[in-house]
Amino acid sequence: MEAHIEWVNIEQVIPNPMNPRRDHSIKSTQMQEILQSKGWEEGITCYKKGQYYIILSGHRRWHAAIKMGDKELPIYIVQAPQNDAEELDRLGSIQGGQVDWTPYEWAKFTYDMWLSKENITYNELANKLGITNGLVAARIRVYKFYPRIEIEDKLANGMYSLSMLDYIHTWINRLEKYHPKLIESMGEELIRKQMLKKYENKCFNSHIAIDKTFVKDACSQDIFKFLTDMNKKLQDCLLEMKKLDMNKEKDTMQNNLNVKAITDEIRLIECRTKNEAGKLINQLDILLYEINVKERYLLDVLKNVK
Repeated sequence: MEAHIEWVNIEQVIPNPMNPRRDHSIKSTQMQEILQSKGWEEGITCYKKGQYYIILSGHRRWHAAIKMGDKELPIYIVQAPQNDAEELDRLGSIQGGQVDWTPYEWAKFTYDMWLSKENITYNELANKLGITNGLVAARIRVYKFYPRIEIEDKLANGMYSLSMLDYIHTWINRLEKYHPKLIESMGEELIRKQMLKKYENKCFNSHIAIDKTFVKDACSQDIFKFLTDMNKKLQDCLLEMKKLDMNKEKDTMQNNLNVKAITDEIRLIECRTKNEAGKLINQLDILLYEINVKERYLLDVLKNVK
């Protein structure tokens, strides 16, 4: 079939269900003004399916025409795609307005492309889309992990970034590795929503991508406090951990100094008479008893602390 232009009833034109753009009203007023002043300089690219025409390019012009009350549209009719993969290919290659796609729409398009092309590698898909492997992987991970309603609008208005959403996903995966019971008790959905809210409250930055100290070394109780306090910053949690470690080191150092002082005192003990020696032996016996009691206590601590 040769491509050609026809004027068709607007009710026969259908938006493509595979198009990542959900809101066709973006810049609709501007598009209507262009169509009213310049007319139809080119037709909407469609393929025919039964008595209907499925849009491949021109969704915003189609929406603007509906708003203007047009009854007919100029349609540039092309050969129908052979499969979903080809349809996505053509949507991505001939979409006149794809530069206006939101980050979420790009993520959906990338994911759909990856899903439709069996056995395609991230590298091959990256070359096809003209982006990096890392961006392909991030788009796919973000699209799979977050519900559309949670992130689409905030990605579009700049409140969220794709990279930060990917970092949060990575952090939650680490949390599942080191604290599976916390994930089980709170639920991944709640943790995800809490982290998004904390992201909005600027409780962490891109360093969360490489954070292994807090998520690995903190106890589940401290992580729970971090997740449930909407204003608690990750950096503050790390500083608290560092301060606690310093106090532990200080206590250990003090204990070492105390033991050394006691040892030095024992070495300096002298006696001149049998009476003094007898008294010193009694005192040392008491000291040995106290040492044995403390030793048993410390052994119990070692057995019970994991």
